[in-house]
Parts: sequence; C-alpha cells; structure tokens
Amino acid sequence: MAKKPENIFDAIADAGDKVKETKKIDLGPVSRMVEKQGMLEAKEDPEMIRRLNKVINDYKISIKTIETCLKDRNKELFRVRQQQIPELMKEFGLDAVKTTEGTSIKIVGDISVTKKDEAKLFKYLRANKAGDLIKNQVIVTVEDEKERKEVIETLDKTSCCYVAKEGIHAGTLKKHIKALKKEGKVIPEDAVSVFDYEYSKIQS
Repeated sequence: MAKKPENIFDAIADAGDKVKETKKIDLGPVSRMVEKQGMLEAKEDPEMIRRLNKVINDYKISIKTIETCLKDRNKELFRVRQQQIPELMKEFGLDAVKTTEGTSIKIVGDISVTKKDEAKLFKYLRANKAGDLIKNQVIVTVEDEKERKEVIETLDKTSCCYVAKEGIHAGTLKKHIKALKKEGKVIPEDAVSVFDYEYSKIQS
C-alpha cells in the first residue's frame, strides 16, 4: 500500500513521479502558493544573502583597488615625465634622444592656465576681439508654447524670466593664451594665472 503523503510538498513530488510527460503540475492556487513560498524562503536564506553580499563586496573592493592603483600610477607617470626624465636629459645637455630599444624622447614646453577673475577675463577677450571664444548659454522659463518659439529673438521685449550664463572651455583658453605668448602679446595677469613647464614626449 502506497504511503500517504505527509504534506503538500510530498504530494506534489509524488504527482510529478506519476506524470512524467507533464513538465509542470498545476494544482491551481495550491501550486502557486507553494511556488510563492519557495521564492520567499530562497530570498530569506541567510547563507545565500551572506554569500551574495560577499561577492558584491569583493567586486566593489576590487574596483576601488584598481581605481586607487590607476590614480597612483598616473601620479608617478606625471613625476617621471615632467621631472625625472627632463632633469636627467638636462644633466647631459640633451633635448631629444632615442634609446637602444627604439623609443624617442623629446623635451617640449607647455603651459597651465587657471582663471583668476572670470569677469576680467571676458572683458579682456571682448576688448581684444576674442569674444567669440566665450560660450554663451541662455536659460529661459516660458510657459506659453507660441512665445517659446519667438523668445530667443525677442527676449528683451518680453516678460520672460531668463538666466544668462557665460563660460569658456579650459582647452580653448589655454590655446588662446599660448597664441598670445607666441606672438609676444601681454597676458592679462589679473584675469589668469599662467605656469610654464616642460615635459618629456615619449614615442615608441
């Protein structure tokens, strides 16, 4: 005589053995209740949560370690290219050299430009016909759709509230200051800080 199932889980297992051709036995609400209960038990399994947390934490630690190493290596590369190699080559009176491994090294000059006073900088650029280097952004608040289409051209004639922003890209400013220095023109020292430096350009 077959043993009577002690609970609903045994009943489902027995039914599965008897009906091999059926991949899933639908016992209606009971089946869905069992599936839901199984999912809840899996989610609440302390061992699963512990192992999952460990994997995630190990991943985060690995990413942080890589980012830290990359930051440190970039600092070291900066020191080697802008200090160690130029100083070594100057010691031997060289501006360029090619190693036995075929790597070409050349000492080149560059500058670093930092804005000190943006208002004075923009005034200087406009006074010296370089105002087109300034990027202008206008933020407009308009509720009426028809007015929105015309507001750019008629901004000062409407009652719209707007915020005007000006800015200049760091690369654009650096390029402009380098051109001024090359032409021997006066640099607006009250508007920008300029630092000259050398670094080694390395090509393999």
